[in-house]
Amino acid sequence: MKQPTAPDLYPELPIEDGQNYRLQKISEIENSLKNERDKRNSLYKKYKRGVNFTDGIDTTLISASVISAGIGIAIPILLPLQITAVACGSVGGVIKLIRRKLTSKAKKHYEIKTLAECKLNSIKDLISRSLTDNKISEEEFKLILEELEKFNEMKKNLKMANLKTSKSLPEDERKKIIEETENRMNKMAEGGYEFDNPEFKNNDYDEEEEEETSFQDDEEFQNNINKEFEKSRDLSENEAKIRKKETTKKMIKQFYKKNGETTRNEVGFFVREDHNERQILYVKDEKGNNIALTYFKKGVLKFYKFSTLQKEYGVNFCQDILGVDDYKISDYLKEEIPLQEISTQQEGQELLEIASNEETHVKEIETSFIEQGTSFINEETQTYMTKREMDGIISAMTSVKEEIANELTKLNETNKDLAKENAKLEQAKEDNDEFQIDRISSRIRELESERSARLEVININKEKLRSQVNRFKTNNT
Repeated sequence: MKQPTAPDLYPELPIEDGQNYRLQKISEIENSLKNERDKRNSLYKKYKRGVNFTDGIDTTLISASVISAGIGIAIPILLPLQITAVACGSVGGVIKLIRRKLTSKAKKHYEIKTLAECKLNSIKDLISRSLTDNKISEEEFKLILEELEKFNEMKKNLKMANLKTSKSLPEDERKKIIEETENRMNKMAEGGYEFDNPEFKNNDYDEEEEEETSFQDDEEFQNNINKEFEKSRDLSENEAKIRKKETTKKMIKQFYKKNGETTRNEVGFFVREDHNERQILYVKDEKGNNIALTYFKKGVLKFYKFSTLQKEYGVNFCQDILGVDDYKISDYLKEEIPLQEISTQQEGQELLEIASNEETHVKEIETSFIEQGTSFINEETQTYMTKREMDGIISAMTSVKEEIANELTKLNETNKDLAKENAKLEQAKEDNDEFQIDRISSRIRELESERSARLEVININKEKLRSQVNRFKTNNT
């Protein structure tokens, strides 16, 4: 008797076509990198808003502390206000620690976002062409997987590096924050914490070469202005406005004479008293911000030079707002580029030239393909590549070349921004302005992070372009 056979425990599975699997996989990889890029960009913006928010809180706390401490000292019965000032000062120290954490997070997400963009740009041509042709070779598929593996490894390294830096605060930095907080609290408790008027570095003004004017000394000029304002207090409202307008004209004229220029359009200029009832000359910029054109040094009125204003607000401010049409960029600010970056930029430019030469050679080879109508070797061009392979390489080469050129341009802009911020930081250190030092240092860290990310992108694309050029030369020589 025939025994019944047992049913097969393992059902027959359809054998998936290799091409379909690879095409589906590269589509998933592309979507994964796009999602990673968008997610990191969103997180970066969120943490960046947090950094800006803590900056605002810190400024508000400092202002509240100063006001509360001042009132608490002046009126002893309002002692709780002084206690409030001390509390605000202590909270300010905590805010600094929070801001440092948020800055570190923002830096990490920005670097990962940039890395995802780089990898996406590296493989987008291969993916796009494969999805269009509905086929992909094993070599191309392997290349895409390698790029994904590199991305995951580099992302892991970035996370580890960020974790190490954020785990513990360096001892010297921790002591500095504690010391600053204690000093601030002590000063606020005594009612002695004050804001100094922000001053630019003004040693670029040579008083000995000062152009002779009707007022031989800035102090004499300020005394004259003070008298004008004192007189205006006792006049009618209309007469006071007229006198104030005339006084403003005098200050504008003096400002331009100090810079060796004649008075331009007076629209936008005005005079306002500071907290010490001293008259400061201002002008409104294009965004409506009030820009000070004078300052006080040891109680004496001083006028900013065009070069100082240009360093802070740019050439357009001097040309468009102050009306000095022929004002040029000062040579004082020089772009400092580390040797590593100079080498990167030089190599990048050399590779761009090589790639351009290879593109010219490609036109000859393409002509050969058209004439022969085949992928067999041609005696003149000596190529063993198919037309599709050649198109793929040259397309990828062109894409990477454009990416390098774009990143080199952005790197130069970042270096210029860093030079400006470092100049501001030096001035803030001279003024002993802790708030500005902290704010500018945070900005410098962001720019340095951006520069590192751009260098990483350039180096990755540089190696990729070199590999493509070498492959092209090997197959066509």
